[in-house]
Amino acid sequence: MARGSIFKASLSPEQLEVEQRLRTLALMLVGLAVIACGLYYLEGILIPLVLALALTYTLQPMIDLLSKRPLHLCGRKFFAQQPAAIREARPMLRPFYELVYLAKL
Repeated sequence: MARGSIFKASLSPEQLEVEQRLRTLALMLVGLAVIACGLYYLEGILIPLVLALALTYTLQPMIDLLSKRPLHLCGRKFFAQQPAAIREARPMLRPFYELVYLAKL
């Protein structure tokens, strides 16, 4: 016979329910303590991560607006098409030229 079954056999149904509730409460408290310690020790990592995610989420409409081609500013069109140097570049160098072209935004 298991040890737990000997003790549970002598308890009334009300006592079993109280024991189960106390065990659940104790496990919840231990879980909350573990989560709190984890958050405390990871504070230096989590704060910048959460701020970065919040900034990304809030600035995404502006990023989408500015990344459309062609870019219309002050009545002029910018970046309507890629420069001829990129279109005529060797296939191996084309990604590098495109990266340089995009960095000039």
